[in-house]
Amino acid sequence: MGFFDFFKNLFGGSKSPSGFDPRPSGDMDRDLGTFVEYVVRSLVDAPAAVKISAVSNPDCLTFKIVCDKADIGKVIGREGQNIRAIRALVSGAASRANRKANVEVEE
Repeated sequence: MGFFDFFKNLFGGSKSPSGFDPRPSGDMDRDLGTFVEYVVRSLVDAPAAVKISAVSNPDCLTFKIVCDKADIGKVIGREGQNIRAIRALVSGAASRANRKANVEVEE
């Protein structure tokens, strides 16, 4: 079972929010961005409004999440549990490629 297959099954089997179908590309930066987008779209009420942008510099890769204001609370979660979990997974996956990664929620 691949990296995305596990999370795909975990977050709803073969169903994907708004027709979004994550497939690994082999590029770690792109795959991490796809993962973040998939998880965030699974959490929110308006998945079509979710936009993920990646800012890469030599030190760190930063993913910026933009979504509807009504959905920001769902992305962050109670006491920050959701965003903390997303950050931990992304950071752990990035560290396997000797990279640092961060996830930010923008208003």
